[in-house]
Amino acid sequence: MLACASCGVPLQVEDGHDMCPKCLGVGHLREALTDPCMNCSILPLPVREDRLRQVENLLFAAELPPSGMPQPCSGRRRDGPAEQCRSPRRKRPRLERPSRLEVDSLRAEVEQLKALLEAPEPTPAFQAAAA
Repeated sequence: MLACASCGVPLQVEDGHDMCPKCLGVGHLREALTDPCMNCSILPLPVREDRLRQVENLLFAAELPPSGMPQPCSGRRRDGPAEQCRSPRRKRPRLERPSRLEVDSLRAEVEQLKALLEAPEPTPAFQAAAA
């Protein structure tokens, strides 16, 4: 039986590649849909599409099925600690810090607003005439 040259997963003889779909990479599998290599060109288009779909769906899974062989879904993996079963957290994008000039400009605007709010309200002309 053939095995992946990179990770050792069993391969199907008719595949022709020396690596499994995961080790070939998503880029190779996508390219196989439009401009297949010699080995991919032998595989029918639905098989190539299915391999790409499997690798994309299982990209973060611990194990991938051997080349071209479907693996039944068994739900969440329970053979490892709970920390390994969680999906990875997404990092928040780092916000750019404002420049010193922007901070100084905003500070001056805030001071102007404070001065306007703290100033005594002018008496309207019609109220002064009525008094």
